[in-house]
Amino acid sequence: SMSYVLVSYTVRDYARWRTVFDADTVVQRKAGVFVRHVLHHEKDDTRIILIAQVLFLGVSIAWGVLFLTDPLQLWHAVVLLTIHGLAGVLWGPASQVMIHDLVGREHLQSAVRLNATARNLGVLLGPAVGGALMLALGPAYGMFANAIFYLPVIIWMWRTPYGAPKPGRAVAPRRGAGLGEALAIFRSISGN
Repeated sequence: SMSYVLVSYTVRDYARWRTVFDADTVVQRKAGVFVRHVLHHEKDDTRIILIAQVLFLGVSIAWGVLFLTDPLQLWHAVVLLTIHGLAGVLWGPASQVMIHDLVGREHLQSAVRLNATARNLGVLLGPAVGGALMLALGPAYGMFANAIFYLPVIIWMWRTPYGAPKPGRAVAPRRGAGLGEALAIFRSISGN
């Protein structure tokens, strides 16, 4: 399976946009541009999540060092928050794609719901836990403790068997949902 980051645009003049897009595609191919596959890992798509977790860890450590040594300036905060945001952009879609590998088609709906619930709880409780750590340990050591929370996920992502097909592991064929199937899904969830 391949992981991609989807970017969606609202286009007012589709014909003009399509002309520019087609011309740009030809120019990129001639130039040998590889941007479209920069977030795709041939052997294991869980590496995107691993990269994001390492970025999160690095940002927490950097905050801790800056709090400890006290040279914190506005540009430090801008850079660290930008890297943290980039890590979130990488981690979010890739973790959702990995759900398919973890649970398979049979339990996919429950897994998506559970993942959404866990994410919302993390958004709700994460700042409270972080604030408690910073109050209990101080800002610098609170950030170092926060960095430790990323280690289990990093180790798991490094060792996880999910992602690209492994020898001897059966992979269910994937197919796109048709309009009829999409409408049936909407009908089934409208009663929830």
